[in-house]
Amino acid sequence: IRRTMVRDVNRILKSRGDATRYRYKDRWCRQSSIHMFNIYCSHYKLETPEEKARCWNGGPRGIRKRSTIKYWNKVKNELARN
Repeated sequence: IRRTMVRDVNRILKSRGDATRYRYKDRWCRQSSIHMFNIYCSHYKLETPEEKARCWNGGPRGIRKRSTIKYWNKVKNELARN
C-alpha cells in the first residue's frame, strides 16, 4: 500500500466524519490493510474483482489505464488458483 493510498483513505474517512486515521506503517497490519481496501472500494463504488484490482493498483481511474492490465492479469491468475 503506497503512501498516496493511505492519504486517500484518510481523506475519505475525514469526509465521512470518521475520526479514524491510518499511518503508513499500518499497511503492515493485515486487518488495517483489509479495512483500508474496503473503505477505498466502497468510496469509489468498485464492485467487480477487475475494478477493485485495477483501481487499487492505478488509482480511482485505474480501470481506464492500460498500465493496470498486467496487474489485473496477475490478480486474475491468483484468483483462479484459489
